[in-house]
Amino acid sequence: MGIKERFGFKSTETTAETSSAEVLPNAEGAERELRRFRRQHQWDPFLDVDKLDNIDDALASGDAEKEIAIDESLIQEDSPYPEVRSSVPPTDSDVPVNTIRAWTIGMLLCTIVAACNVLLSLRRTPISISSTVVQLIAYPIGCSWAKLMPHHTFHVFGHAIELNPGPFNTKEHTMITMMTAAGSALSYAIDILLAQEIFYKQQFK
Repeated sequence: MGIKERFGFKSTETTAETSSAEVLPNAEGAERELRRFRRQHQWDPFLDVDKLDNIDDALASGDAEKEIAIDESLIQEDSPYPEVRSSVPPTDSDVPVNTIRAWTIGMLLCTIVAACNVLLSLRRTPISISSTVVQLIAYPIGCSWAKLMPHHTFHVFGHAIELNPGPFNTKEHTMITMMTAAGSALSYAIDILLAQEIFYKQQFK
């Protein structure tokens, strides 16, 4: 056993065999991804036919480099739908999302909207506050928090929590909207309580 094998040293020489061995798994993975994508989106009415034709041409040609290029441009790097590409960036920014501002505004709006939806559902013509309204309300509240709250940091269980982590960002806005949309939905148990009080004369006092 040589010194390289005994101590785990690897050779730094690049040969045609190693380069081809590295390209082969990538080509196989790209071909597998393209075939799966083609099978899943075979009857997709929202996907351009040209993209599916490009996938068919790449798979029929057997060109590994062409398959890898189409796989990266169509599947890996960005969304195949133009509507998603125009509204969602392919990169992920490092802005804070798990902030006390997002949790406070989210829980506050979730509680208020849930209570309002319960009360408004008892009307003869029920009204509900949708998540779109919450999204419009949460933005000025978050921007006001960023302008008015002091930049103070306190520690809880060894974790540093910033009272004002900076400008109100998109991730916080999305988190608040998701919290309110998930927590403000009405429950069928409310109808049971109403039926008990009206039809069974069970007063909850």
